[in-house]
Amino acid sequence: MRLLLLGSAAIMLSGCSFLGIGGASKKIPNISQAGAISQAGSLGQGAIGQVGSLGQGTLGQVGSVAQAGSFGQVGSIAQAGSIFNGQQGFTGQSSISAQQYYAQQQGFTGQPNISAQQYYAQQQGIQPAAASRCHTGNCLSRWNLEGGIGPVFHVGSNIVTADRTNNAGGTDFSSVSFSDAYDPGVRAELGGSYALAPNTKVTLLGHYERADSDGVQNLGTINGQDFTGRLTDYEAYGVEVGLRQYSAPWKAPIVDSVRPYVEGRLGASRVSSIDLVDAQLSGTGPFALPAAEIPFNDGSWVPTAAGLVGVETPIARYTTLGLETGVRYQGGLESDTSVLGVGSPLGGLNNNNSRITIPLTLRGRYRF
Repeated sequence: MRLLLLGSAAIMLSGCSFLGIGGASKKIPNISQAGAISQAGSLGQGAIGQVGSLGQGTLGQVGSVAQAGSFGQVGSIAQAGSIFNGQQGFTGQSSISAQQYYAQQQGFTGQPNISAQQYYAQQQGIQPAAASRCHTGNCLSRWNLEGGIGPVFHVGSNIVTADRTNNAGGTDFSSVSFSDAYDPGVRAELGGSYALAPNTKVTLLGHYERADSDGVQNLGTINGQDFTGRLTDYEAYGVEVGLRQYSAPWKAPIVDSVRPYVEGRLGASRVSSIDLVDAQLSGTGPFALPAAEIPFNDGSWVPTAAGLVGVETPIARYTTLGLETGVRYQGGLESDTSVLGVGSPLGGLNNNNSRITIPLTLRGRYRF
């Protein structure tokens, strides 16, 4: 009797399965619809067995395994998406990502210099995005604050021009260069820069420059008498726009790396008026100076141009220090003819040449 009952039960169960009643085939009618298991490969965490049993119908929670591919090849957290959603049973929450969920499951409680996403990337062997290298000085940040200060040396041009006078009888004037008339100046700059390309920046810098008078100058003779005087201090401010081209970083001793660059600039400076003061003749005679203080150059805007070379190195996460030099050209100053005009024996002394300087600037750059 027992054998008869067992046989009947087996026949009924076989019929139900044959008719599609119960069993797992109704959940997954065709294995090919779920995706070929051989195509799934490795999810990056191990065997297909982690996905779950086909008979339980949980493969649909993972999504398209074929689209996920080999997780080790994705290389980006953003591209990986929530691949662990199906593996860990995480179905998504509005305030937590799959990477944060993964970090929680691994016992990650948070560190000041690393996020859950970064921890996830480290565990999976994913390299960080290249953009973070900008904070090591190996690439250029988009926006930068820049400033610099340093000495300015005058070279090769005259502010007192003996060869341009009226050649009045009894006069023998001497030319005076900027370097003789003034001590080395000081130039300060402040502005910003913007990266147009990985190695190219456009700069916009305001400047202030000052040079103290070097004292009384011998300006020649008038009727055999020594003619002397002193030019007032040189002072100017203005703005320049430039284009800077960097080379690749170089390895260097002491510092981590250095990055050379070249830059060209164009701009304008407003130069304050300059007077000839303490003008004197050594003796007495028929010729008399118009005044002890003679207007020499009007305050005026003059064009500037500069060719610069420099090198910089990162000294902190967002800060770079550099040293820069080159050559800067400045247009000639405007002559003041109110006293030194046509008919004056001193006329033409103030028809100065363009000014050429060599700056040496210690620069700082803050990367945003």
